[in-house]
Amino acid sequence: MSFYEFKKLNLKPDEHPNLSRSDLWDQMPEHETVRSDLLLRREEHETRLKFEEEHDVGLVKKYASSCAARSANAENLKAYYESMLPAPKKGRKSLQQEELFTKNQSLIRKIVDHEARLAAVIAPRRRLKQKRSVEDGNPEDRNMQEIAAATYSSAKTIKQVEYAYSAKQKYSIQARRYGSVGSAQSISRRLQVHAVGGHTVDLDIHNCCLTLIYQIVQKLSPDPALPDDLDVVFKQVAEKRSDFITKIGLQHAEGKDVINTVFNGGAPPKKLKDCEEIKKLQRIALFVRWVACNLLHDDYRSLVDNKTKTFPTATIMSLMWNAVEDRILHVWSEYVLRGKPKHLSLHFDGLRVSTDAIENVDEYIRDCQEVILKQTSFNVKVVAKKHYNFIQLIHDQGTLVNKISNLPDLLKVSGNCIPCSMWHAMPTSKAAIVSAVQDDGQQENVDARKIGYRSYRSVAAMVKVDLVSCVGLPPNHLKNFLLHYDYEGNGVPHCVSIRFDTTNKIATVIDGADVYKLSIMKFQDACLSAVDRSTILTYWRRDTKDKTDAKSAILLDMAAGASQDSEADDSDEGMGDKCRSSHGMVRLSQDDAENPVISDNIIGSLCEETDAVLKDLGNKSPRVEGRRRCPLCPFRSFTQLRYLRTHVQKHHTAKNQYVYSGTKQIKVTLSLYDHAASSQTSVSNFLQTSASLMRRTIEPAIGERISYIDKQIRLVLDAAGPSYVNLSAIGSTLHVRRARNLYYTQSFADQLIREMVMGHAQVRTLATRCHMAAMQAGSLLSTLLPSRVPQWMPMLEDIASSTAFRSKMEKMTEFLVCGDEWHYISMDATLKLCMKVMGQASYRAPKQVRDEAPFDDTVAWRRLLTIRGRTGAVLMMHFVQSESSEQIVEAMRQNFSVEQLNSVHHVGTDSPSEKLLAELKGICQNLKSLMLDPIHLAIVYEYGFWNKKNPDKDYWQQLYDGSMARPLGDEETRIRAMILDCSMSDSETARVLDNLNPEKPFMRRLDFIKAVAALCRRYKVVEVTRKAAGPNKDINKILWAACAPDRVEWLMNNIRVRHSMRASYLWFLPSGTSSNEALHAEINSWTRTTNVLHRSTLALKLQYFLYIKTLQHYLATQFPMSHVVSASMLLGRALHESIWSSEEWSAWCAEQQTAGTQCKAELPLAKARLVEARVVRRAVKKKPVVRSTKKTDDRRKRVTPLSVKRMHTLRTAGVKRSST
Repeated sequence: MSFYEFKKLNLKPDEHPNLSRSDLWDQMPEHETVRSDLLLRREEHETRLKFEEEHDVGLVKKYASSCAARSANAENLKAYYESMLPAPKKGRKSLQQEELFTKNQSLIRKIVDHEARLAAVIAPRRRLKQKRSVEDGNPEDRNMQEIAAATYSSAKTIKQVEYAYSAKQKYSIQARRYGSVGSAQSISRRLQVHAVGGHTVDLDIHNCCLTLIYQIVQKLSPDPALPDDLDVVFKQVAEKRSDFITKIGLQHAEGKDVINTVFNGGAPPKKLKDCEEIKKLQRIALFVRWVACNLLHDDYRSLVDNKTKTFPTATIMSLMWNAVEDRILHVWSEYVLRGKPKHLSLHFDGLRVSTDAIENVDEYIRDCQEVILKQTSFNVKVVAKKHYNFIQLIHDQGTLVNKISNLPDLLKVSGNCIPCSMWHAMPTSKAAIVSAVQDDGQQENVDARKIGYRSYRSVAAMVKVDLVSCVGLPPNHLKNFLLHYDYEGNGVPHCVSIRFDTTNKIATVIDGADVYKLSIMKFQDACLSAVDRSTILTYWRRDTKDKTDAKSAILLDMAAGASQDSEADDSDEGMGDKCRSSHGMVRLSQDDAENPVISDNIIGSLCEETDAVLKDLGNKSPRVEGRRRCPLCPFRSFTQLRYLRTHVQKHHTAKNQYVYSGTKQIKVTLSLYDHAASSQTSVSNFLQTSASLMRRTIEPAIGERISYIDKQIRLVLDAAGPSYVNLSAIGSTLHVRRARNLYYTQSFADQLIREMVMGHAQVRTLATRCHMAAMQAGSLLSTLLPSRVPQWMPMLEDIASSTAFRSKMEKMTEFLVCGDEWHYISMDATLKLCMKVMGQASYRAPKQVRDEAPFDDTVAWRRLLTIRGRTGAVLMMHFVQSESSEQIVEAMRQNFSVEQLNSVHHVGTDSPSEKLLAELKGICQNLKSLMLDPIHLAIVYEYGFWNKKNPDKDYWQQLYDGSMARPLGDEETRIRAMILDCSMSDSETARVLDNLNPEKPFMRRLDFIKAVAALCRRYKVVEVTRKAAGPNKDINKILWAACAPDRVEWLMNNIRVRHSMRASYLWFLPSGTSSNEALHAEINSWTRTTNVLHRSTLALKLQYFLYIKTLQHYLATQFPMSHVVSASMLLGRALHESIWSSEEWSAWCAEQQTAGTQCKAELPLAKARLVEARVVRRAVKKKPVVRSTKKTDDRRKRVTPLSVKRMHTLRTAGVKRSST
């Protein structure tokens, strides 16, 4: 307490000597009535903030560059933790959500910081070369970076590091010093092992938190004191923590975490909630927090009002012991600096000191403890901490009991640790694992030999095992699983097999051929205390008891590739170029005209592969059911090797493009090439990989004596990617639809609907999204998806004509009918979309040109007529030649039922007339009114309406029907004339405009005409004397025409109709045709990137446009969510389920089944498109050729890397086969 604080104390006269406050303050130390100052005030305590540190940059670079899979794994872990963040919701988060959010955010931050520190160390420096800035090393050198990691050796550098106290919150005392970015304190423990672990000693205060807090409480002697039973527990936790951990039944590492969590106010694990010792520990922590808040009362009060501090008492307790900890570190570091070490870094509860300053560690520790005790009065125990990774702890605490002798040599190769561990963990799948890894036709094996690692997803797919994963150790019911960790010795991720015995006492760790045994308690402690514990993941075959989250599937993309030998000696020998991704070379050349071209050179690769197979044909051709299978063909096999050799030499030749099975295998080969290019890798063994892929998906297998298989297989499109299947399986085991020559599954149909709805019927966007989905699903054949927009149209038309699709539309329409949506309709037409239709001339073109077009004025689509309902639902989209009454009525008759037409009572349009009203009444028996759209007037104004009617005055005239408009009165005529000459007086103009009430409608025609005349007067110079671009007339003349008797009466119908409607009908009622205009703008934005399209294509798009808008309105009104969401979010959430059930899809597919091949779907729009395209092409050919008089021979078209011409070396339209 300071003297200033002492003076503010309220003391009673009979409880203290009769002295002044100043004399009393001076005499208190003499009478031993005050305690020594444990916590130094901020102004009284000066500490060192700059230290020298020595970092081994060479070893860090070696660790960072050893394997590309390490950084990829970090990204996968980050993605997993990001997916585990709770979804943002309105309102305050629950305690559980807050803890989950904080935990995952902390893990994400640690991963990001770890990778950022590595990136900062290995980032290439720039230098000037030949007067330009270039990166150190050429691209080839950077591609070899991982191989060069083996050449990195120790390279120490000394840096000045500055520490600082946190400035987030001001306290009266100092707490902890934090190192700047790049300091040893700021990097992760995993990175400290490489940066400073080799030449420093990590000296820590044993059980620092509880040791200091216990001694602080003892020195303060609070009143009332801690109860005796709690004091016994407190002393045991502080001085004999291991005994306390054993007492509560936990292993050492887990026990430490539980004690720290509980003491800092966290909840204990569920299994310890009823533990008496834990309850006592919670009571002790509460007592200590009270002591800290009384000791640092002002600091506590400053946190109470801080909303960011949700647990201020715990913060104050940490502040109390952190201040003592920092004071100890100050004394300790000053003593260490006397020895002038090359490295000294602060680590909160300890120091890292370079070994050059320490001769004997034990004596050095004793000296440090004595200095701390002498200068701070705190008795602490300093220990030299050692950091081990997981496998080192297993070797140290376990016993090597066996070496497996029958392990296949292939599984011992570096890069095969995942299949090796699966071989140990899944005895029933041993043969399948070995067979899959030996299959050179599988692209995964080719890639693994080059890059030196595999992903769990790829291995599971090869072996056809359903793997489940989680972070840390798996659920208790599992006894056999794989354990993944990022081996910190050489930076290469590794996988081992783990088994628990039936008694849950002994754990067996199988690393390659080595078998270690140790107790499960020690094994779990190793997992929790290893320096690389944050990278420990587990995988196992799916079990019925599993309750895993679907998000854990992200962890299947983790990769591992270390071998048992690579861990032992950090060797870089292994499978091919270890941990190095293969990058394809850009094959740029030029043609005869010296234009750039790109050649894929696939034919050269096929030639080399065929030669390699011939040289080792005996090993490359496995025996299947006693026959030698051709490794280059999907199914062809022979009884003897010499027959197979003859087959390869005779048929797998350049004449046949080295493929003898047909064009479909060539397409698979090209797909493999494109997939490798998209993955920034290269592929070899195209023929073997393509043959293996086709064998995997074509079931039942085709006869071994058949070489040419094109006619017996079909390409089927699926959401997981395209694949070839046996034709005999279609209709029996595989239910697919056929649209022309395209076969697709239910999942693909669902994907098409989702992408059409979310992409606003943009087929190019749909195609891109389908390619992305196939790639993400692991498909290697995404290139087999349709490549041109017209090829997608038959499937989209087939889906739109399906019973399920139409039933969905009918269901939503029926809901709108029940809601009286047709009570009020607004209609309008737009030109812009129809101007893109191919085969018809522009509406602005001369009549002769329009008539000479393939689709003349009699059949041309000039306008898109839209009708929206009472609440804004889109009821109709129809193409018309004009907006004549006959065209409008005919369109409504075609699209609306009699019931819907009879529901129409009011119609809003931008061009009302007596004829239109009469025509509409012919089909709409209950039509009452037709009104003019106010939005189309030159002056835009707002008006209001009220639910109550004034009984004293009837402003509302009868609804105008166009028969005979009331002529203008003398005053109305006089005011209307002022619109043309803008002659209203300034005073009258000001009076009219200033008294306008935007919340009140015009009650009389005269008021409306006066307002228009006043606007013309006020804006005479600025606006109204200009000509409007569309009608090419002066704006004031347009306004004068708008004030004609019939036009004003049509306009006033808006007020009359609104006055006559019930209040609930006015909630969503649009103003005139404003909702139609908004719909037109939306449709135009959806088609902005489309330049031209055929009529049939536009008709198909229109079906999806109507489905999108109807579904959106249906969801918003019939199934509203608990909170407001965007239209895209509303649609996206509703599209997760298929519109077909399994039975409905099977029945729909069965409609195409005949005695022979599955028949094609009836697609009238697809047929119409072929006719339209033919008509347009014929018309283009009839046009005269326009020859340019300019010389264009020397001009060269602009070429970019994206548009370089491709020179294909493979033919995909047919392979010339020999007559034999």
